[in-house]
Amino acid sequence: MAVDKVKPLKIESASTGGTEDDMFPHEADPAEDYLSARGLAFKNQDTTLIDTDGSDNIQFTDPVVGVKTVDQVRSTVRVTSNDTTPNSLLAKLVSGAGVTIAEVNDGGNEQISISSLFGTDFFSNESDAISTTTNIVYQEKLKLSVNLTAAGDYLLFWFFSTKNPNGNSKEMQTRVELDDTTTLTEAITRDTKDEWVPTTGFDLIALTSGVHTFDIDFREIADLASIRRARLAIWRIS
Repeated sequence: MAVDKVKPLKIESASTGGTEDDMFPHEADPAEDYLSARGLAFKNQDTTLIDTDGSDNIQFTDPVVGVKTVDQVRSTVRVTSNDTTPNSLLAKLVSGAGVTIAEVNDGGNEQISISSLFGTDFFSNESDAISTTTNIVYQEKLKLSVNLTAAGDYLLFWFFSTKNPNGNSKEMQTRVELDDTTTLTEAITRDTKDEWVPTTGFDLIALTSGVHTFDIDFREIADLASIRRARLAIWRIS
């Protein structure tokens, strides 16, 4: 009957660099208490895995994302447990409308800054005084001049109150204008019976950076036209 023989363990000789047969091998350097294989070691009596010379990255095989180094594993996150594409936290965050995501302190104690554009580049103007006219040419009630730092989408809001005297033929007209060239809205107010009537509205406008103006204008069509409590407000939303 053939009997398999167990070959003796062989270890590297500390003195010759060759191999020696030794059924009970001992560590070559008692000052370094670890078991090593191809530069990797379980050190001392714990389970700390180390790279003994720093020349290679320790690698793991993941059944989902494949072979990854320790640095790749510790430097990435998954959104959920079945996320197939781990990446850095910054790469996994996606900005939505009106939100910016930015890296802070690159290469140092890095942080992620999340900020909202809503409410930035905010400007407003108002006039509470009563203004009147009997002119059929538009008169400026309120102007808002702005210097925008960036191009984007902006919300413009307006409010004012108007009145004209009693009578079916008593009419006045109002408008909101952009850059003294573009009419955003225009309306006729008829016979308010000498009572103040509020008007409000808004518009979403794509604007370039730089200086822009907005106006609330009014004029009479028949008899006296009055306007008060005019407001304009604009801010960037994206």
